Amino acid sequence: MFSGPKLLLLFAVLWLVWLVFRLIDRRNWTLNAGQEKTTEKKADSFVELTECEGCGAYVTAAGCDNSDCPVNS
Repeated sequence: MFSGPKLLLLFAVLWLVWLVFRLIDRRNWTLNAGQEKTTEKKADSFVELTECEGCGAYVTAAGCDNSDCPVNS
């Protein structure tokens, strides 16, 4: 039922499967580490917007550039 060559073959197959999963996990880990760096860079490029009291448009802290805005008149 269980012979030496069969057990060796079983252990070899299990070892190869373990190596493949380890390589896949390492690749996913490096890809995720790269995505975290780009997410941090993107977070620094966002601009905070506020709603204009006159026209209701969302503008930067510099103020509303809308020519129809009652605040600019």
